[in-house]
Formats: sequence, structure tokens, C-alpha cells
Amino acid sequence: MPNKATITVLASPRFGIKAEYKGGVYQVIKTVRPVRVIAKKDKVKRFIKIKDDHPWRNGGLEHFTYEESDRELVTAIYDPQGWE
Repeated sequence: MPNKATITVLASPRFGIKAEYKGGVYQVIKTVRPVRVIAKKDKVKRFIKIKDDHPWRNGGLEHFTYEESDRELVTAIYDPQGWE
């Protein structure tokens, strides 16, 4: 029987379940798909210890501030004499 063939399923309490294909009646058997088991990979969890004084660990408790305004910072960056 080819894949995707059209069949007629016959069900009766007298003869059970049968399939009809191109004029012929065939006995069918019940099949159960095997349970698909995905193997777990042996993965070792690594715990990375972050130092207590790390900025990300503090959750932003320490804020960095600038004493200069944005315009003063931009002029200091683009000032050719400031690089020397």
C-alpha cells in the first residue's frame, strides 16, 4: 500500500476493525508508538562566584557621577590641545 493512500476504516462489534482498500478488506493490528526518550547529556553545572565588590553584584548601589557637564566632556574629548 503506498503512503498517503485513501482507505476506508470499517468498525463493527462483530468483526472488530478492518480496512478497505481498492475493493479488498484487510485485517488491521493495533500498534503503539514507542515513547521517544531523549537522552540527557551529562552536563556539569558551573557556579561562577562574583566578588562582593563587583559593580554588577551591588545592583547599582554605587552610582558614577561626573563633575563636568556633557558639553564640557565633549569639548575636552574633541579639543586637540587636551590630548597632548
